[in-house]
Amino acid sequence: MTSVDKGPLVEKLIEDKQAEEVVQLKTLEWRNINYTLYKNNKTILDQCSGIAREGDITALIGSSGAGKTSLLNLLAHKLVASTGKITGTISFKNQKINKTKMKNISSYLRQEDIFHVNLTPRGSTEMIKKFLNLLLT
Repeated sequence: MTSVDKGPLVEKLIEDKQAEEVVQLKTLEWRNINYTLYKNNKTILDQCSGIAREGDITALIGSSGAGKTSLLNLLAHKLVASTGKITGTISFKNQKINKTKMKNISSYLRQEDIFHVNLTPRGSTEMIKKFLNLLLT
């Protein structure tokens, strides 16, 4: 098995081989993701691959129009297949994942300016958590 840098937070959790195997399974992975629009045959995503591990912070960085939002929408199963051809695989815990399962295990902050401009992404997330807790109680 090839050793992979898991980041400082995950490294602290790994005390033996069994724990390492459990941590390695808690990943969201995407491989060879392609997304091409039907209307103009424009390629939005081309051979995108990546991995997000539990306990690590993952960032998508790129210029405007690079496909960051399209990739997040695709990973979250929010893209409508009728808009374009989508290929590649998305897996969680080394198993292909469907739309229902993805909705149950994930969320992300959309890029629209619906949050306070002076809050960091973490601050925005904390504010949403507090708001949701108020709604649920």
